[in-house]
Amino acid sequence: MLFLLTTADASVLDTVDRLAADEDKELLLISDAVYLSREAMAEALSSHSIDEVYAEEAALAKRGIKPAAAWEAVSMERIVEIVLDGKKLVQL
Repeated sequence: MLFLLTTADASVLDTVDRLAADEDKELLLISDAVYLSREAMAEALSSHSIDEVYAEEAALAKRGIKPAAAWEAVSMERIVEIVLDGKKLVQL
């Protein structure tokens, strides 16, 4: 299940856990949510069994953030592909 986050509120990860249950969990971070992609947040995201994290390249650059090594910085074109390929999309 793909979750689109637009704010850097880590408390939504509990909601992600409840909604996804035992499904695979992917996060697509855009706008201020890219703050969650920092190395400092990698352990917190891992504790929620997040399978994939995608962070918007333009938002990362604008904020001067480098995502954790395990996560992927993606262009807007790739974001469109991820959304269209996803079976379920939930915006939080």
